[in-house]
Amino acid sequence: MDDIIRKIDNQIDRIEEIQNLRQQKYFDWLKNILTIAVAFLGLIISLKSENDQSFYKHIFFSITILLLSIGILFGSIVLYSEVHLLNRLRNRRVVYLRGLEDGNNESYTKIHIPPHKFYIVSEYICYASFGLSLCSLVIYSFL
Repeated sequence: MDDIIRKIDNQIDRIEEIQNLRQQKYFDWLKNILTIAVAFLGLIISLKSENDQSFYKHIFFSITILLLSIGILFGSIVLYSEVHLLNRLRNRRVVYLRGLEDGNNESYTKIHIPPHKFYIVSEYICYASFGLSLCSLVIYSFL
């Protein structure tokens, strides 16, 4: 029986390692996307010409700038969610250790902390804004 429990704990530890690696890669990818978006925002603003701007071109240019900015803002919020999750994990482990100090000898259970709903919504807003800004930029380029 102890052998089975040890194997299960081993597999749970491996799953945690994979999850941590996945989170690290995801946030690295998001940092790259945000860097590209910020550079792209600066580039399209600096290359905008004032000549022959129709009303619709101006509208789609403004929409593109707005959506890129919203994507960058909410992408930064999603990046902060990593810090928020680590704070929550630390707090839960402190509570567990305080329980041990008080004589609560419960066995240690693996802690899964789901992200806050605000960060999940922020992630969707980030990706939707980036996608819509690309669509707006394509329309702007055809006008």
